[in-house]
Amino acid sequence: MIKRFVLAAVLLVLAGCGGPAADGRDDPWSAAGVDAPAIAERQENGRTVVVVSATTTLPLPAEKNRTGFDRRAAKIVWRHHVGRVDAIDLTTDSGSSEPYRRTWERPGLEAAFGPRPAGPDLGRAPEPGPAPSAGPFADPHPATAGDAAGIIIDVLHRTSRDHFGMAPAPLAPEDGDECYEDGLFGDRPSGTVQSGYPVEFPAGFTTADPESLLPGLAEYWASLGLRVDTGRLDDGLADLTATVPGTGGVAVTVRDSGEHPMNIHGYTVCLPPR
Repeated sequence: MIKRFVLAAVLLVLAGCGGPAADGRDDPWSAAGVDAPAIAERQENGRTVVVVSATTTLPLPAEKNRTGFDRRAAKIVWRHHVGRVDAIDLTTDSGSSEPYRRTWERPGLEAAFGPRPAGPDLGRAPEPGPAPSAGPFADPHPATAGDAAGIIIDVLHRTSRDHFGMAPAPLAPEDGDECYEDGLFGDRPSGTVQSGYPVEFPAGFTTADPESLLPGLAEYWASLGLRVDTGRLDDGLADLTATVPGTGGVAVTVRDSGEHPMNIHGYTVCLPPR
């Protein structure tokens, strides 16, 4: 099971890769299949409206795909455009579909995606994700897979209980799955194991848009000492990952529908069995 999870995570990262941006991070527009978005500003009664036209090479065969890409493009502008954003006048298309136009007002952007990163409203480039603090998980040294599992489960329990106010899911360390000396597709057991721990949040666990909770979750995980990666969040997607050094990590995904709109998967690295 864990090999399937790791493979899915690898493919997820590769699917979001784009060219490097000026700040050294991946270009979010390139990751979204947009080569050259047209971006301008206009002033309306003291408000700054960012006007964007973006054509993507990603297929948008249905209305749901078009509205989904519109949301992704709006989030990229919200997180990256340097300068005040009071509204976004956004037109998107795939080159083979009718253009989709929508105006996003600032309160709607905040409700959908959470607060803007520090800096852009003041004319500065957005900073990387939150730096880890000297929290309880900043420098653990698990000796066994069981120790690592206990740490990851503790992170998941704290996230549910302390951050979201939810009763923690009943999780306990498992025996884990075999790791292999020659990597993900290997066939030589290494004598170490790793395990995965999924947590599903039911519909109605929050009155907010679940995607808007991700920036706050990034800050919370950083306060615990986790190394947070906001790369996919910055690419306009509803995903966030964080790692615990030498132990494992957590990955959260928000879905736009279904009984469980938010899912967090905790996992451990390969370590000797407990």
